[in-house]
Amino acid sequence: MSVAFGMEAFVWCRFQAVCAVWLGIALAVTGEMKLSVIGFACQCLSSLAECGRVVLIEMVINRQGMRMDPLTALSYYAPLCFCVLVPFAAATEIPDDISAWWRSFDEHVGYVWIFLNGIVAFSLNLSVVLLLQKTSAVTYILCGVMKDVLMIVGSVCWLGASISLQQVIGYTLALASVQVFNQVGKNIKVFEERGIMGGMCYLLEDVIGTSKGSGHQHGE
Repeated sequence: MSVAFGMEAFVWCRFQAVCAVWLGIALAVTGEMKLSVIGFACQCLSSLAECGRVVLIEMVINRQGMRMDPLTALSYYAPLCFCVLVPFAAATEIPDDISAWWRSFDEHVGYVWIFLNGIVAFSLNLSVVLLLQKTSAVTYILCGVMKDVLMIVGSVCWLGASISLQQVIGYTLALASVQVFNQVGKNIKVFEERGIMGGMCYLLEDVIGTSKGSGHQHGE
């Protein structure tokens, strides 16, 4: 989407790294022990919508002639998100007995927690806009992959969730591909000349050579 909207130039090596991330996530999702096809389809649609939202925000804050500051950009798109979400929330979340729900809300939640939740949501959205201002939509989406992996690891370690070997392989591939994407961004010429595997081998040899050289200096 970033390339289609003219926000980034197409780089074949970066495209390969993104495809590898997608492949890792696809392996992890299809390896889910309790896979729901409907849930998976909804997740795909929501991911496309999220990508579109992030790219449009990046256009608002980074494109020439529309360089809004984060708070101004947030003030434009937050009300729009509110107007889109309210009808769906009203159709799916309103209980049959509103008075009983309201009493339960006052008893178990209260306005203080709603206020604190709103502050956290505002801070989260502001940090998203700041990140997009400093990086790009693709980088933000890949950071989301890292977040998802950390959530899975936390579920396994602290909640005892079970995952399959295919999911482990998929998330490992996704993490490794994110790192490759970062290296491609730092060394585009190297990867364009040598390709993904050749570029990684070159950088690895460079790191090993540098560490050996520093080791000899310390020895002397």
